[in-house]
Amino acid sequence: MKIIREIYVATFLSVSVLSYAQDASTTIKVVDKQNNPLIGVKVALKDNMSNGSLTDERGQVSLDDTQKGDILIVQASDGSRKDIQVKEGMNVVVLDGRSKPVNRGFNLSGRNEESTAAVSTIYMQSAKTSDINPANSLYGKLTGLTSLQATTVAWSSDPEMFVRGTGTTGTKTPLILIDGFERPLSSLSQDEIESVTVLKDAASQALYGVRGANGVILVTTKRGEFSGMKVKASYQFGLNTPFRIPTMANGYQYAQAMNEALQMDGLAALYSQSDLAAFQSGTQPELFPSVNWADEVLKNKGTTHQFNASFTGGGKNIRYFAAINYIGDNGFMNTDHFSPDYSSQMEWDKLSARANLDINATKLTLIKLNLLGILSQHNRPATNYPTLFPMIYNVPSAAFPIQTSTGVWGGDNIRKNPVAESVATGFSIGNDRSLYADLRILQDLSVLTPGLSAELAIAYDNQASYWDSKTKNYVYESLQPVRDNGGNITDITRVRYGQETDLSFSSSLGSQSRVTTFEAKVNYEKNWLDTHQLNTSVIYHQEENSPNGLNQTYRRQSYIGNASYAYKNKYLADLVLTYSGSSVLGNSDKYAFFPAISAGWVISSEDFMQNATAINYLKARASWGITGSDRFAYDYDKYYFKTGTSAYYFGDNNNSASGHGEIRLPNLKLKPETASKFNFGIDMEVFNRLSLSADVFYEKRTNILVNSAPIYSTVLGVTTPMLNDGEVKNYGFEAGLSWNDRIGDFTYMLAGNFTFARNEIVNMDEGYQPYDYLKNTGNRIGQYYGLEAIGFFKDETDVANSTPQSFSKVVPGDVKYKDQNNDGVIDDYDKVAIGYSTILPEITYGFTIALGYKNLSLRADFQGVANYTLVKDMESMYWPLVGNRNVSQHYLENRWTPSTPDAMYPRLTTKQNDNNFRNSSIWTENGNFLKLRNLEIAYTLPKSWANKIRLENINLFARGMNLFSVDHVKDMDPEQMYATYPSFRSYNIGLTLDF
Repeated sequence: MKIIREIYVATFLSVSVLSYAQDASTTIKVVDKQNNPLIGVKVALKDNMSNGSLTDERGQVSLDDTQKGDILIVQASDGSRKDIQVKEGMNVVVLDGRSKPVNRGFNLSGRNEESTAAVSTIYMQSAKTSDINPANSLYGKLTGLTSLQATTVAWSSDPEMFVRGTGTTGTKTPLILIDGFERPLSSLSQDEIESVTVLKDAASQALYGVRGANGVILVTTKRGEFSGMKVKASYQFGLNTPFRIPTMANGYQYAQAMNEALQMDGLAALYSQSDLAAFQSGTQPELFPSVNWADEVLKNKGTTHQFNASFTGGGKNIRYFAAINYIGDNGFMNTDHFSPDYSSQMEWDKLSARANLDINATKLTLIKLNLLGILSQHNRPATNYPTLFPMIYNVPSAAFPIQTSTGVWGGDNIRKNPVAESVATGFSIGNDRSLYADLRILQDLSVLTPGLSAELAIAYDNQASYWDSKTKNYVYESLQPVRDNGGNITDITRVRYGQETDLSFSSSLGSQSRVTTFEAKVNYEKNWLDTHQLNTSVIYHQEENSPNGLNQTYRRQSYIGNASYAYKNKYLADLVLTYSGSSVLGNSDKYAFFPAISAGWVISSEDFMQNATAINYLKARASWGITGSDRFAYDYDKYYFKTGTSAYYFGDNNNSASGHGEIRLPNLKLKPETASKFNFGIDMEVFNRLSLSADVFYEKRTNILVNSAPIYSTVLGVTTPMLNDGEVKNYGFEAGLSWNDRIGDFTYMLAGNFTFARNEIVNMDEGYQPYDYLKNTGNRIGQYYGLEAIGFFKDETDVANSTPQSFSKVVPGDVKYKDQNNDGVIDDYDKVAIGYSTILPEITYGFTIALGYKNLSLRADFQGVANYTLVKDMESMYWPLVGNRNVSQHYLENRWTPSTPDAMYPRLTTKQNDNNFRNSSIWTENGNFLKLRNLEIAYTLPKSWANKIRLENINLFARGMNLFSVDHVKDMDPEQMYATYPSFRSYNIGLTLDF
């Protein structure tokens, strides 16, 4: 019996112990640095990430079967992650900015606190705008990134982007990668983007070898979550209005201006007093019209519709993110004159569908599959907008009526009718089809040795566009008055031109490209003695981009070694070794070596900092390395002969025949541009509210391709080669600052960033210049050069007593220039550097103000630039009348006349005045501006209201974009100083539903 009792007691104790072990649980609470609970954060055992739980509304989660000392992974949906060791009682985990991942591409990432590189990251959820192109949501948002508005046509609205200014006279475009593969950012919708990261120094760019020198922008799309299906749907409607369309002279003003200009030129007036009276009264609109061509071709509003639906969720084996996005944009073309048979509206429709899948094929194998398909179509007038819009501003309002009394389009044999060109020439439809697909397999090889893993990735992208055009011709009519001996109009002479034709159909291929990419990677991680951490990777990358056209294919291949080391999480070091090649490089050597080394010191982790309680985090980092660029044409290293380039003369009559000729001499040692970069920076957090990141940087770019013609005599008799002789240095500093705080139910955030980047041309094979001030060398890329205006000639005496000017005969009202070299004549040797670069500003800054009270929020995003020069050379707006052009009201209000000697612009003239209309300080403007890029007010309905109709959340919002600009231009958008489709303000309202 004693034995039986002992067995019973032992069994009871064992069961009790087992029961206790099975019931053991750990409670985790996840908060931000303001101690606010974080909802939906995944918490799982490190060795079993596929089985995890999400934090509730209190930021808490309980995990069963955990023991003291177990390692847990705490990871938010934005990638913020911390590894913790289980303790007794409540385990509180703080996820802050240092917990967020730094994306370096090639599926390499680490927490921000472990990074030694200079990077900037923004999460799209906190940066959304209503722009249909997500690239335009980045204005002023990222330190080191300069974005400038370019064309605003819906289907082609990419901004110009520069990373830390520019260090090359060649191609300046940064490399844009989406989920690791080179793709256009405009292919995405904002709702499918998780984050955008800019790589700014060699420590991060050297991985990309011959692709990295101009900076790298990494875009990460959203992925599935370990949760039940979440459905989000949103719709927004936008009303767009043109922004600062130039105001041109009406018929009466134009006629007066022409008479004044002719008088200044010593010629007879074109319009009589009765003609002027007719223009002013409008009683004879056929002969004396006053047409506002901009108002007739354009309307004052356009509309945009956006719809998005996304589905997120998954379980142990499969997680998914799927999205459908539709954009419809209806442009500014005025429908009043449209043909009843077709539309020539500028409109665009785009439909895209995405599916991102994470599949645990086995416990050790993860498959990531991404698919994106896009169908888009745009419609426009047969006369394309780069041709049409200069007509709108160049054709005088007094030239001819829109239509004559006979119902025929007005016109003449000099200028085309802008309205007829917009509606009576037919229409064109552009169709675009794109497929982007990539597959990545991640294999855990810890069965071979702990910490070992491998990856394979392949991507295939196919894009094609083609045009369907239906074009026609139209009849137009020129009118001339018939006058009697007293000058009175007795009849009208009508001369018709052209022929009315039916629509003629044609189809053509616009562009086509195929891009294939393959990557293979082996990773090894090792931690030992709880103080040393080592992460290494060996990567092979190859890609081929094959667009249509001769000599357009690029092939690249890279072998990459990467190692990251940390000691006690305080002392950090990274090494990159990349051997990268490109098919466009010379046959002598298609590969180059790109190393980089960086280090970091987490000063706040040192013992001597423990009493500095105000400083939560402080890290210093430095990097040096080399990266490259192969962004130049394919054939610079080859001999090429082309038919039709040379003419041969023979026979008694000196007949000629074309033949093959040599295009240019080759560069037989063609190299990639090479950028040697240094960076020093600090990252800091203070008072749990203030975050600061600041960097100074220096870059020396060599091997830039430049035209060698200036250093060779033309006696050579053939086009000289493009040589790798160019050299530029680029340097500056940048800083980003943010303050986040909560006071009860009120939250606020203030954030700003500032970037200063200045470049200097060291060499560009410029050749001999008689005066140093004429040299581009030593100045900025894009530096404006011209004559320095010192006023206008007041009268004939002033002309006679001033330094002679060699360009054309001058009279009072013409521009007077400074003799820079004091040689007694004004000529091209008197040009000097004026202002700053006309390509990009030296200073870019942005700031955001975000306020929240309970369910109501307000956000304003500003962007500004400085040290930037604009050129005022738009025909008719600034260079009027000459060549039968128009004149703007702005010019009329600021022109020289004998009574306004201190005017802004020279006198009116109808002649090709080479003295006045040439590069000079007259035609430059301060390009500094500050724009309100985005203003948003949003309200989230109480959850109790949403739950009543079985919804999780209902959010209402209103957004305005580009609402105002503070600048020096006033009459035009400072980012659009030329005649093109107008930029616009946008007013949007929308609704987001979470199911």
